[in-house]
Amino acid sequence: MTEEKKKSMIATHNLLDFDGNLGSEPEIKMFESGARKISFNLAHNKSFKKKGESEWTSKSVWMSFESWSETLIDKIDSLELGKGDYVHVLGELDVNSWTDNDGNNKTKNFVNMHAIVKTRKKQQQSED
Repeated sequence: MTEEKKKSMIATHNLLDFDGNLGSEPEIKMFESGARKISFNLAHNKSFKKKGESEWTSKSVWMSFESWSETLIDKIDSLELGKGDYVHVLGELDVNSWTDNDGNNKTKNFVNMHAIVKTRKKQQQSED
C-alpha cells in the first residue's frame, strides 16, 4: 500500500495498524443471502524486560479480524494466506453484540478490515 493511499484512508477513518502472524487460514463463510464474510485471528508478538529483571519476556496478543467487503475477500483469497503467514492490516475497532440462546448478552471485539498486505511467508523450520 502506498503512503498516499494510507494517508487518505487515515484521514477518513479512525484506522488501526496491525502486523503479526495468522493463527489459521482465513475462513470465508457464505450466507443464504449470498453475502460472504472473511475472518481470522492474528497474533502480534512483543518482547520486553520486566522491571528489575535482565531476561527478555515474550507475549502474544491475539486479535480477531473480519470483513464483509467482496473486494477485500477476493484479495485475501488470492493471497493464499495460511497459518503463520506475516501480514500487515489496516482496520477499525468494532464490536458485535447479541443475545445467545440462553438469553445471555454477549459481545465480541474485532477489527473491521480495510486493507491487508502479505509482508512475508512464515519462517520455514530447517531440518537438521
